Amino acid sequence: MEYYTAVGTKREQPDGAFCVEISGQPLLLSDTESFIWTAAVWSFTRKEELQGRMEQLLEAVFGEEERKVTAEDFSSCFQRLCTRGLLAAGKGRCYEEAAWEILTRSQVSVMRLPVSNKLSAFWYNIEQGYGLKKAVKAFRSVQLDKEEKQILAEVGQDGDAAGLLRKTGEQESRRVLKTLLSLYEKQKIIIRKIREA
Repeated sequence: MEYYTAVGTKREQPDGAFCVEISGQPLLLSDTESFIWTAAVWSFTRKEELQGRMEQLLEAVFGEEERKVTAEDFSSCFQRLCTRGLLAAGKGRCYEEAAWEILTRSQVSVMRLPVSNKLSAFWYNIEQGYGLKKAVKAFRSVQLDKEEKQILAEVGQDGDAAGLLRKTGEQESRRVLKTLLSLYEKQKIIIRKIREA
């Protein structure tokens, strides 16, 4: 089976356009493309599941009947994202195998949420009446074990996940790959770009 994940880093644009950067090149996305890409971030998903996730996202943003995407529109936007390198595909019997195939070709970046975003989330929680105890959670980060911290530090130096895997033996590379997958699922790294196989 084939699984997909988002590639690139979302960048803010002064005009509010949805822009994703790959290899220093900013690419603007259409409305539908932006929802497909967002639904694919930090996950490895089959195409059919991705369409369902995108529809859930649209419903959450616009309401149940406000915005529908036809199958043809989804398919053409999906194909365009793949062609532009904004979605990466991996094959495997399960998502872990596909994820491993993708991660072995990846350049990654460590995610660092700016304090201003955390502060905004804190004030939003206060505004919503969640109370101080829940609002303070905006400043907490996901807990990482010792191995995850070590791999995050190593991959944070140059972002070369594939190079890090090449440096290790077969047994070690499986452990490192599993840790990279865990960091990706915990939203601690993003895939900046994919090297072609």
